Amino acid sequence: YTDFPFLFIYPDGVKILVGHPAPPDGFKEITGLTVRDKKVFIDRTEEVSVKLKPPLIGGGGPIPYGRYNGKRVRVVRIKLSPGVKKAEKIKDKKSPENEKMKAASENQILINIHELFHCHQRKFFRLRYGNLRYNPDLNFAIYSDIEGKALEKAYLEKNNEKAKEYLKDFIVARELKRKSMTRNYQNSESSDDFLEGTAVYSEFQTLLQLKDGYKPLLTREKDPYFYNFNNIDYFINEKIKALRKSQDATLDSRGKCYNYGCFQAILLTRLFPGWIKDAVKNNKLLDKLISSRLNITESEKENIIKRFDFLAEKRQYWVKRNKYYYTNQEKYFRFLVPDEQSVLELGCGTGELLNALKPKRGVGIDFSQEMISIAKKRYPHLEFHTADIESIEDWGEAFDVLILADVVGHLMDIEETFRRLHPFCRPDTRLIVSYYNFLWEPILKIGELFGLKMPQQHQ
Repeated sequence: YTDFPFLFIYPDGVKILVGHPAPPDGFKEITGLTVRDKKVFIDRTEEVSVKLKPPLIGGGGPIPYGRYNGKRVRVVRIKLSPGVKKAEKIKDKKSPENEKMKAASENQILINIHELFHCHQRKFFRLRYGNLRYNPDLNFAIYSDIEGKALEKAYLEKNNEKAKEYLKDFIVARELKRKSMTRNYQNSESSDDFLEGTAVYSEFQTLLQLKDGYKPLLTREKDPYFYNFNNIDYFINEKIKALRKSQDATLDSRGKCYNYGCFQAILLTRLFPGWIKDAVKNNKLLDKLISSRLNITESEKENIIKRFDFLAEKRQYWVKRNKYYYTNQEKYFRFLVPDEQSVLELGCGTGELLNALKPKRGVGIDFSQEMISIAKKRYPHLEFHTADIESIEDWGEAFDVLILADVVGHLMDIEETFRRLHPFCRPDTRLIVSYYNFLWEPILKIGELFGLKMPQQHQ
């Protein structure tokens, strides 16, 4: 871990640089001070008068900083900020020890290890995809929740064979979740799981190593917030708590990668030793490594999906909770569409709107097999099909009315989708597209944040 220099930026603007072979302008060596025989440098050019009160805590990552022998020097940049206020707010009456550990310097040491690991990743992993930038829809929210619960259950399960069954749930849930994600989004998610997840995994493995025996060089006299890693179990349990928080963080699609990726790596180590060599040699991502080792059969997948089907019922929860909106939507569409028409609804969900229109012939299309299954059970007099409306094929039938209700914002290529709808239209066909005004976007996002509105993909 001494292979890379560290840059610490303090709240008062002072910069401390450890182990840099050629510090940039502004840095001066602190005579007589070394860390692991590495020279320490200080830059006060941007210093301001701010009182610093420990503990300080912060994160960052590897960045290029200065040059040496014609090459850029990569350093671990850590930007620190006061951690006392956060610590003072913690009130754990049941466990004063846990309250104390929230502000412990061990937390910062683990962060440093995490960021340092990113520097080493370049030696064995070729980064091919950008970070995930995806606002979750309902499909993502449901199945990413299952993913996290499956990882947690697999980790807590003592029997390895039973743990593998939970991992199968994870893989199938991920496959179902990704029905609403493009290939690029899928690759970005798996890449983030590997990059950030293995960095958190490095923290976890460090804790296990320390649990086997550790004699610190740092003392309480030098740092009153350092507790010699005496409570390793506390920090391990914090990782499990973080996984649970990720399950509940519906809107934080990328943030899940830290804990979901970590526990994928933990379970690979426990259940499939040797996975690291395969990952390095073949540049394989974590979920691909798990999937290739489980060899889930089609019958196993079908049984798992059946157990998941009830989750589509969650959509009904949101319909009932926002009854005013959906009721008024139905009234407006009934005003626009007379009874006894032939109607094709694209993105029909569980079929409520199509049924409310009382069509002579009603056909609904949706990519979610679970929602289509519910629609078929509730409205057997209507016709429903599972399909992606962006790749819909002509089946030789035209309709009086085509409806896209709250759908266009989910389409990757709106023009191409509308082109594909031509065969379903006659000259007198009415095409009705409804969507909310974007001026409402901030309010709707607040509604999602507080659980007042169904989570939606970014429009």
